[in-house]
Amino acid sequence: MAEEATLDLFRRLGLTRADADTARLPRVAVIAMVLAHVRDDREHDGERRRSAIQAVGRRTLEDTDSAKMSPLRFRRLLACRDDDDEDLAREMRRLVQLAGCAVNVGDLAESLFYWNERTRNRWAFDYFGAGFAAPDHELQAPKTMTDAD
Repeated sequence: MAEEATLDLFRRLGLTRADADTARLPRVAVIAMVLAHVRDDREHDGERRRSAIQAVGRRTLEDTDSAKMSPLRFRRLLACRDDDDEDLAREMRRLVQLAGCAVNVGDLAESLFYWNERTRNRWAFDYFGAGFAAPDHELQAPKTMTDAD
């Protein structure tokens, strides 16, 4: 949290001192720490991947051997709770490593910022190559980092 890049990211997200007092600064520090490992804002076949987890998940639901991240490690990632920044940072850094340091940066940052049950549900569908079947796939767009909580 004492790094200049973290404080700059905090400011660029439009957060205020009141947000720092409500535990937003530690989460922004996690985002900065994880994003420091990303080398490429990955596009796939000319189209941006919808979800960062797609970089390590299955290509399709039927293609059980295509995932770079094992189902066990994926379950560990999903088990990270929104109040456990240390575990979340460790598992997300591992995701970035497995993806070859190339992921959808916007989705990764947004997913970290809003790491909650809704995000974990979306990632579960996307990991297994079934994002099209997610309950709110077309009905409701995910929050963006600029939306209010």
